[in-house]
Amino acid sequence: MQIRHLSFILALSLLVSNPVWSNTELTLRGTLINLDCKIGDAEKRDINFGDEVVAEALDGTRYAQNMHLQIDCGTQYTGRLKFTVKGMESSFENTAVKTNIENLGIRFMYEESPGSGVKPMELNKPYYYKPSDSITLAVAPVKAPKATLIGGKFEATATLTLEPE
Repeated sequence: MQIRHLSFILALSLLVSNPVWSNTELTLRGTLINLDCKIGDAEKRDINFGDEVVAEALDGTRYAQNMHLQIDCGTQYTGRLKFTVKGMESSFENTAVKTNIENLGIRFMYEESPGSGVKPMELNKPYYYKPSDSITLAVAPVKAPKATLIGGKFEATATLTLEPE
């Protein structure tokens, strides 16, 4: 009984299976490179907004400082890169890094294409870049809408990462 049942299942599977009509061999190849990009001299960058930043004047563009970042990935890589500014977002804006002073952040800005103008850039989001020789970012202190800030020294940190697309 079991042999007849097994024979029936085998015969049925032959009826419903598709025969192989053709096959081909695949060759897969590529060139592996070691991508060793450097951002400037890889040293920590300090941006100083000065000792007289007026709290009432903070609008996210006043006191802006440009950061010219030299990128070097060698000559082997010609593809696009993605860079990300990583940091803790302020409570009021996803384009500003949180500082040690409540309701104060440091806004990051980037010109995505020549002539498009500098626009705020979201933190922790990748932006694409075709390697040439540099990236220019701008940073500026910004306060939360309708906030009254306390005086004092402020500080924030962020990390710029660079990866192949």
